[in-house]
Amino acid sequence: MLENKFTFKTNQDSQDYVIAIAAFMMKSYKVSNEEAVGRINNFWCGNDFTDENSMLFHETPEFWANEIYLEDEFWWEKDITTLVPREYKKMD
Repeated sequence: MLENKFTFKTNQDSQDYVIAIAAFMMKSYKVSNEEAVGRINNFWCGNDFTDENSMLFHETPEFWANEIYLEDEFWWEKDITTLVPREYKKMD
């Protein structure tokens, strides 16, 4: 079960969208809920996604999961199976 422990502002729509990003990350990269949420928090710390025109909605959950998880900034141009994840540091 995905838990909403996001450290940035969301409304119901953006919260649902971010949960979909975490779910894709968990399925594709076999990470725990805690790690998926932690990576998302690290990536978007301090953001506010309460506006319906937020940049969050300009890409798919799959795009954001890859963008957040993978180190290479041009991951979409490469074979994803050859890429490494970003370093993950658990925030306290």
